[in-house]
Amino acid sequence: MKPRPAGSIVATAGDMAKFMLAHLQGKCYDGSCILQPATLAEMHRQQAKTPYKGQAVTYGFVEAQEGSVRLVGHSGAIRGFGSSMNLLPDYDMGYFFSFNAECDQTSACNIIPAFRKQFIEQFMRK
Repeated sequence: MKPRPAGSIVATAGDMAKFMLAHLQGKCYDGSCILQPATLAEMHRQQAKTPYKGQAVTYGFVEAQEGSVRLVGHSGAIRGFGSSMNLLPDYDMGYFFSFNAECDQTSACNIIPAFRKQFIEQFMRK
């Protein structure tokens, strides 16, 4: 296994929902603004391409496309735990998965991409 950058967030699903809402809904949650709107816009803006087709990085997130839908999110794992969070900024929506093993040790690596594709096909049609 090749080394990867390290960093993590330890949070409840409820806290992740608040974090996601702060990024999506007026850049604030429940009257508290964590960053200036211009700062969050810059965080969501593509900063560099990656070697992976259709993928780029922003500040703190990975940008990808599913059909015509832009996703901004991040996934990761530490021993015994994994998660995946994606924002759909053009739709003010997102989703968060958390599982009690690293993705490659569960069916999560298959379930999450299948969910994303079906979710977008079903609910994100313009």
